[in-house]
Amino acid sequence: MRISRRIVALLASASLVFALAACGNTGATTKKADETTAAKETTAAAEDTTAAEKETTAKADETTEKADETTEKAEETTAAAEETTEKAEETTAAPTGDVELAGKIVVYTRDATSGTRAAFEEIVGFEGELTDTALETSGNGDMAAKVGADAHGIGYVSLTTDFEANNLRKVNYNGVEPTEENVLDGSYTLARPFNYVMRADFVDEDTEALTRAFVAFITESVEGMEAIFGAGGIVDPDLGRPWDEVKEDHPIVDQDNSGLTLRTGGSTSVEKVLTAALEAFVPLAGNFEFAMNHTGSGDGYKRTLGGEKDGANAIELGFASRAFKTDGTEDFGADDVYGTFCKDAVVVVVSEDNAGVTELTQEQIAAIFKGEVTDWSEVDEIVPEKMTGKIVVYTRDATSGTRGAFEEIVGFEGELTDTALETSGNGDMAAKVGADSHGIGYVSLTTDFEANKLRKVNYDGVEPTEENALDGSYTLARPFNYVMRADFVDEDTEALTRAFVAFITESMEGMEAIFGAGGIVDPDQGEPWDEIKKDHPIVDQDNSGLTLRTGGSTSVEKVLTAALEAFVPLAGNFEFAMNHTGSGDGYKRTLGGEKDGANAIELGFASRAFKTDGTEDFGADDVYGTFCKDAVVVVVSEENTSVTELSQAQVAAIFKGEVTDWGDIDEIEADKMAGKIVVYTRDATSGTRGAFEEIVGFEGELTDTALETSGNGDMAAKVGADSHGIGYVSLTTDFKANKLRKVNYDGVEPTEENVLDGSYTLARPFNYVMRADFVDEDTEALTRAFVAFITESMEGMEAIFGAGGIVDPDQGEPWDEIKKDHPIVDQDNSGLTLRTGGSTSVEKVLTAALEAFVPLAGNFEFAMNHTGSGDGYKRTLGGEKNGANAIELGFASRAFKNDGTEDFGADDVYGTFCKDAVVVVVSEENTGVTNLTQDQVAAIFKGEVTDWSEIN
Repeated sequence: MRISRRIVALLASASLVFALAACGNTGATTKKADETTAAKETTAAAEDTTAAEKETTAKADETTEKADETTEKAEETTAAAEETTEKAEETTAAPTGDVELAGKIVVYTRDATSGTRAAFEEIVGFEGELTDTALETSGNGDMAAKVGADAHGIGYVSLTTDFEANNLRKVNYNGVEPTEENVLDGSYTLARPFNYVMRADFVDEDTEALTRAFVAFITESVEGMEAIFGAGGIVDPDLGRPWDEVKEDHPIVDQDNSGLTLRTGGSTSVEKVLTAALEAFVPLAGNFEFAMNHTGSGDGYKRTLGGEKDGANAIELGFASRAFKTDGTEDFGADDVYGTFCKDAVVVVVSEDNAGVTELTQEQIAAIFKGEVTDWSEVDEIVPEKMTGKIVVYTRDATSGTRGAFEEIVGFEGELTDTALETSGNGDMAAKVGADSHGIGYVSLTTDFEANKLRKVNYDGVEPTEENALDGSYTLARPFNYVMRADFVDEDTEALTRAFVAFITESMEGMEAIFGAGGIVDPDQGEPWDEIKKDHPIVDQDNSGLTLRTGGSTSVEKVLTAALEAFVPLAGNFEFAMNHTGSGDGYKRTLGGEKDGANAIELGFASRAFKTDGTEDFGADDVYGTFCKDAVVVVVSEENTSVTELSQAQVAAIFKGEVTDWGDIDEIEADKMAGKIVVYTRDATSGTRGAFEEIVGFEGELTDTALETSGNGDMAAKVGADSHGIGYVSLTTDFKANKLRKVNYDGVEPTEENVLDGSYTLARPFNYVMRADFVDEDTEALTRAFVAFITESMEGMEAIFGAGGIVDPDQGEPWDEIKKDHPIVDQDNSGLTLRTGGSTSVEKVLTAALEAFVPLAGNFEFAMNHTGSGDGYKRTLGGEKNGANAIELGFASRAFKNDGTEDFGADDVYGTFCKDAVVVVVSEENTGVTNLTQDQVAAIFKGEVTDWSEIN
């Protein structure tokens, strides 16, 4: 799946950046050290100044202890407090917990030459209007350090920044999270290009050739793009060609270039991705040297083609984190000396201490940076201009599968307003809604939203993404189905049709083509086409005389075209003809009334489930099926800036015609859950329970009315079946099958990425412990080999990762290397049994790891008896280690106890093998609860809040 591969790549970048930090060139290291020292000194000075300027009102019950230290009585009183508070003259009180910040806003910006600053001001829309009180910073690192150290500060940095290390909180922009995916799909609009420019006159021909080779490496090659992507640059490596092909035009790379130096400069934001790319290129290009002197985007041009190109700081390649200027101040002469090599997101940031700010609109940010709003308490008063006026509803024609799926899921079949305007297809819908500022419609997730000037609208609080459709949290999704003829014109056409169906439903290559075009499918579930095609010999002959005709859903066209184009060269270069007019025609022209007409086809497609009312009869099971999923996306024009989120109830009311003016939208609310909250918890031995209570912070205070469950699966089933229930499960849980709704925690979605970057804090380790005394040496050797497999090998980590465990496979080594220390795996172990037990939350990832290990380790047997984290220790080293339920390996989904109740004897018998997130869950019927704060979760589980109506 895309999310899996993306996480692997992101994790790889972490290890790469670490290596670079340790091994980078001396100049870059010295520069960074100087910047860090300067940042610390400047930060200290800024803090002193800021402390003197700030006045913070704190609640009385939080500032009582500081009363004796305060020298001046407050001039104002907090509206929320009933007692008089005092202001600190020397110390700015940092907020704690979820207390909303008040007090003077301290605006940080970059210097005037910064490309980041230029891009930020241009996109947010306040060029030339920056407040005079803004404090300038010398670079991306300086900005990050200063804002992170200032609880009242706000600034903006590159998405490549280490947010956790700098104590920074990323702020969503216009309701959209700053992620690579959101930049690529155009939904996160606070993004800018990373551009390069090279000299027109080089010191010698070799230096020019090397420079051009490096530009080709980062703009054309898979390897260059992967290095950039791994370091956080936003680019698609799949669009590149292998370097071995690209380098044929650059023979310079095959000679010894150790005497050459490639000098770069310009944008400081580019440094991280550029360093990664240079480090990757050096060994491929004759081991040249490089020197980096990055001081701002403006210098990128000046030192290559501008006034400083012949000065002491001249460079071969300059970089800018903004578009180059077209006002005549930057003149390039030739087109081949500049271009874009990736994109980056600019991220608005505040200190982590500023707990109340997680989201800002464009209007709010502009008002802050223009100085129109100077106190954090005033921020919520800034709202975008609300859309008003008649709502224009667009829909698809009656045969459309998209329309059928949309009406069924939203729940208003047969009730569409008579004023709805019909469109002829997905493209027509997209074009018309994008051109109508008062319009609303729905399109496929495969649509080009940016090109059509469309704004995707979140549905029931969930963003329409592939990941959310796959995990079931985005419910406005539908299948893409196929149906084939029962009678073909000839045997070869039938054979070719069935081969193509196998290609898109069984093969890795077919699924990758679909996936690459936006279809929601998991290519890792496929097998290599070379294996599958053995059952389809038709593909090995010349099929240039055959034509495969397709029709049906227009929504399917994009992914189907990609799949057909990928299949043609693998199947004898056949022809294909596409005539897509709607899902209803997919059946009619293959098996229905038009199957022998002029528009007859071999394969029909529907973007909805096939009908079971007798109007669509298939005869045999092997002529139809599902090949991928798609999400239906509610859309408005990008000019409609106030509508970013709609509930199911709001969407239904609009399309039914019950609400006809945009100004009335907020009056429609989904039914809020009311009634007694039913709290579910795990038993006292559960590691999930231990981790959950510890992190949320209510150990020993669980309500007496909580209902205990016997394991992760039992918890999931019971909460899913109880509309008033709340509980917590592992992130590896099948939420859709259990009818569960994942609840965001403190405003952060429970995802692997968010666990890895530390923003989702409700996470815990998956630990193992093994016996000290085994039944025999072979069993011990096999157990230790398996531990090495899951903790050291790439293959073991990939199995865990694929099953939902949060781990970085790129940190592992090939099993073929590791197994040299474990000769037991090369013998026949069919007579051995490896017994595991402990945490039930670990079962899913552990099963995947064991199944992957068995064929690599002599086909041993394994037996799993998982009843809770406490038993993981008891049955290996504790009181039950010699009992009937004794095991070789125990697992806990919590840290092992250091209170003396769990004693290990030796360090090599236990450890951590991956991480997991604990997810607060409610039934999917509880549509009103999508986010809970730490305080709210604690209050519910402590029994302080007992009715859903009390949750705000």
